[in-house]
Amino acid sequence: MPDLILNRRLYADLNGWLWYQNRLEIRDEGWKLHISGYTGNAQKIVNRVLYVLQGGNFAHKLLKDTETIDSLDRGQVGKFLTVYPDDIEQAFELVGRIDAALRGRVGRHDSPRILHEKWVGLTVVYTRYGAYGSSLYNPESNTYVNDTIGQLKPHWIADPWVHYPNFGLARTFAPWPN
Repeated sequence: MPDLILNRRLYADLNGWLWYQNRLEIRDEGWKLHISGYTGNAQKIVNRVLYVLQGGNFAHKLLKDTETIDSLDRGQVGKFLTVYPDDIEQAFELVGRIDAALRGRVGRHDSPRILHEKWVGLTVVYTRYGAYGSSLYNPESNTYVNDTIGQLKPHWIADPWVHYPNFGLARTFAPWPN
């Protein structure tokens, strides 16, 4: 059961996930990014992408070993690394950086498709709007509701990804709740 990362000191082991300790504070919800992989290419992805995430001090978590990747259930297949951007501009930036790190090494068809998520960029990055914790704020009813697992986004959230990679248009979207 080989570890995916060598420097465990940077990560806290919480419920089977390794959380980057320098950024444990995250927003309540937003467009999370999932990096898709499987046992055969996870190490290659991690070797390139963690450099980007740690270097920019971006909030993220990943499964701790390759054996765990093989045990993901059908709805989670491919989701072995999750990134929690602070806002949509940062999300756009991260997709570009991750693509640059993986370009020529891991392509879109080298990893599983992540169900109910939108493929963004040029490599193995998928996204959906959801809770970074457990629930979403619905401004229409002024209440918290269950996360939208199984759908791309709740109906009250606009899809900024139709503008990717136009950072100028990304700036027009409201900040995410915190």
